[in-house]
Amino acid sequence: MLSVCVDSNGIKWFGTDKGLSSFDGVKWSTYTTEEKLADSTINKIVFEQTSYGPEIWLATNNGVSVMGITPDAVTCATPYRKGNTGLVSDTIYAAAVDTGHVKWFGTDSGVSTFDGDNWETYTVSDYLSNNIILDIGTAQDGWNFLGTKGGGVSRIRSDGIDAVTAASPSDTKWSGIVSDSVYAVYIDSRGVQWFGTDKGVSMHIGDKTKENWITYTTEDGLVNNFVLSITEDKNGVKWFGTLGGVSSFDGTNWKTYTAEDNLAGNIVYDIAVDMDGSLWFATNGGVSHYSGNATSVGTVSSKVFSYYVTARVYPNPFNMETTIEFSLPVKSSIAVVIYNIMGQRVRELLKTVLPRGMNIKG
Repeated sequence: MLSVCVDSNGIKWFGTDKGLSSFDGVKWSTYTTEEKLADSTINKIVFEQTSYGPEIWLATNNGVSVMGITPDAVTCATPYRKGNTGLVSDTIYAAAVDTGHVKWFGTDSGVSTFDGDNWETYTVSDYLSNNIILDIGTAQDGWNFLGTKGGGVSRIRSDGIDAVTAASPSDTKWSGIVSDSVYAVYIDSRGVQWFGTDKGVSMHIGDKTKENWITYTTEDGLVNNFVLSITEDKNGVKWFGTLGGVSSFDGTNWKTYTAEDNLAGNIVYDIAVDMDGSLWFATNGGVSHYSGNATSVGTVSSKVFSYYVTARVYPNPFNMETTIEFSLPVKSSIAVVIYNIMGQRVRELLKTVLPRGMNIKG
């Protein structure tokens, strides 16, 4: 699982190396090159609300696809490729939509933009510090931050018509960023810039290239220094997907989740925030869902929705009777089983289908 996105209708979209899957809470749907996808490997999914309706843009290994995603229909347009558009390359690693609805596509040969009518391309011959663009983060003030392979971060802004402004790159030579290979870029709700690298995550405040940098590594609480994805939940907590699991940081405290906590896989390629504030993780072992009030992370299969549920049990310990509370993200088949402290199965209390939401077993 390479990428994940939640659209305005709450539908989850999962990019894989074998196509695109969606999950509406009940039903799974899958799209491949047979449905006109540009390629089966979906590296990034970006949602955009347009005047025509909601759309998702897909960055693939063989061009760009755009899909209209109204609740009752999904339409896929003819793929955008180098041969029929102004794309600089068909190998697309990153995608973003800025505040002016300009689409940005990071490739192995530079970055290309599309405003709905015109294509433009920028490379090291223009403003970029490196042509390999691994991720793109957009800020509310119109600036776009391009994470590169070996050139740090390039900052660039388009007026959506015919002018582009660029700033000095943030690299290890001229700034406080910890590495010049930047795999994840995220601009948070306060405008603070977060850059995930192969040597930790660097935070930057403001627009002065040389000032206000802080780097966090495993010595601070990050689970692994190779950071592939970054996002912010509805409480302002930052989440970092790495090669060794996922870590959260609330500004003071770090928490970490790995496969030992039921994370589907320890390589976390992408993270998305759902409409209810929960989190979805795209990993090398599948998709995981985190509700925000559990001590572990549930696992989701692309064919069968399965997961672990953390329950609240009271009183605990109990003797003759107890109450078990748990919440389900979707209508599901559920089993409630009691084990003793030796890990031995004692009794199956419940095995049935229950609705989404809070459930109580007394």
